[in-house]
Amino acid sequence: FPSHDRKVNKKVDELHALFDSTNKNWEETAYRWSAQGFGFSLHKESMDTLAERVPYSAMARLRSEPETMEALYFGMSGLLPEQSEDPQIKEWITWFQFFKRKYTWTDRTMEAVYWKFGRTRPTNFPTLRIAQWVAFLRKTHHLHATFLEPTDVHTARKLFELKVHPYWYQRNRFEKEGKHPHVALPLGAVDRLLINILIPYQIFVGRYWDEFDREKRAYQWLFDLPPESNSLLDQWQNHLKIQIPTAGDAQGLIGLYRDFCQPKRCALCRYRDWETCAG
Repeated sequence: FPSHDRKVNKKVDELHALFDSTNKNWEETAYRWSAQGFGFSLHKESMDTLAERVPYSAMARLRSEPETMEALYFGMSGLLPEQSEDPQIKEWITWFQFFKRKYTWTDRTMEAVYWKFGRTRPTNFPTLRIAQWVAFLRKTHHLHATFLEPTDVHTARKLFELKVHPYWYQRNRFEKEGKHPHVALPLGAVDRLLINILIPYQIFVGRYWDEFDREKRAYQWLFDLPPESNSLLDQWQNHLKIQIPTAGDAQGLIGLYRDFCQPKRCALCRYRDWETCAG
């Protein structure tokens, strides 16, 4: 079965590069890494840009004021309307105008084109992803320490039991009510956050400080978690009859597909003669 190491090591290498870019600041690194994770694959880069535009130091000062955090992040994302008759939006606009003057961030606001709504499920709209990330930041006072606390999957999942701002209970984008908005993260999404945020972080810290037990435990989580569900893995299981019992196995297959099948590097793939080859 393809090894999961290659894909996990790519994430750890990305995290190491991010750590170096923050001058080895653990809190700033954890902050930026969490933003990328909450963006999932669709909004990863845009969420990282948002985290750059709103530095960790500014967020830390506002964490205890939920209304101001919502205003700041949605304003800086470029998604907050410039004007509105909605009382909640009007309040956020007022706060955001204050922050722009206070921090002289007039030219740092992102454009709305950074974000994708078209051909996207409402549960993956950037407005909800930002709302969920803000809820996580509000709940978590020391990101680096928080990422290192869990010692098993059960406690790790509890980190992502989030309560978003009530405005999003009936909406998935500004001023447009949704029939059944899903503001809470489903278990599958929580497990993806463990795979994309927590596990690479614990592995990286374990290697950095030579904490072998931490690294080993984080690797084991991949085999304690169920596989994610996506079209690629559905193809492996339903059409190619491959059993994928754990997230670790899924990560191995996804890495194999992206590194060899997609770029047509079949000649270099050790599974090129496999009767169920996805290429």
